[in-house]
Amino acid sequence: MMNNGGIRADLRGGTATYGDLFEVQPFGNILFRLTLGGHDLRDYLEKLVGRRRPIVHLSGVIIEYDTSRTPGSRITAVRVGNAPLDDSRSYTIVVNDFEYTGGSGLGFGSDVTRAENLDLVDLDAFVDYLAHLPQPVAPPTDKRFVLVGRP
Repeated sequence: MMNNGGIRADLRGGTATYGDLFEVQPFGNILFRLTLGGHDLRDYLEKLVGRRRPIVHLSGVIIEYDTSRTPGSRITAVRVGNAPLDDSRSYTIVVNDFEYTGGSGLGFGSDVTRAENLDLVDLDAFVDYLAHLPQPVAPPTDKRFVLVGRP
């Protein structure tokens, strides 16, 4: 999960240099691995879709939501990987320290059952991630937030 404000530039086509990637993620945020229950994760995702528009980027999750429903009940379906979100399971997610500590109202509060500082800067993780993808890298085409019902 990455907050929109942490992404400061588009990644241009062609060979990317460290400087290009720094323009995309210049803040040097530290990554945290969080564990929380499925019910708490659903509540957190509900908070995200309760805004005018979601202000994060997700990977590995697809959220279907309906803005005509009352806040707190807008999510109609959540898939984590290939399975529906299970309220009784525990889930592990990675966020940056800005999100974890509540920047832009994105904090998790006491719902986190475990928080582990990965001692890894988000830009370094991004560089490593891109280096391990098949080249040339193509942007994802799948939607992670899917608006259903009335807009």
